[in-house]
Amino acid sequence: ITWEEAEGLEGLGTYVPDRLPDGYKPGYARCRNAGDGKDRLTLLCSSGEKNLWLNITETDWNAGDMFIGLETPVLSAKEDWKSKLPKPDGEGGIQFGLIFEDGVLVEYQGYLKEEEILELFYSMK
Repeated sequence: ITWEEAEGLEGLGTYVPDRLPDGYKPGYARCRNAGDGKDRLTLLCSSGEKNLWLNITETDWNAGDMFIGLETPVLSAKEDWKSKLPKPDGEGGIQFGLIFEDGVLVEYQGYLKEEEILELFYSMK
């Protein structure tokens, strides 16, 4: 689907960022069923040098201290998640999930600085 179609999706479309960090352009957008009857929207943005991925998924989860896979923390948007952002890896990459009160999980993987991550998430919903 196009980026504009992703923005227009009922429910998940409200989590498509209104603003991207400087130098990043919208790229790939794909919506599919996550296998459990819930939809998943995957977005890729690129600066030409670095990529930024967002997976936006409907869930039945309640926020808490959860992990996706072995090392990816899931933070709660209800709490002070900003102070709990994981530290960048050796190459500057950060990966985490943020679950909102309506059960939507936004997984982030990219190379943005903390301030840019905050701006990206504040431009959602």
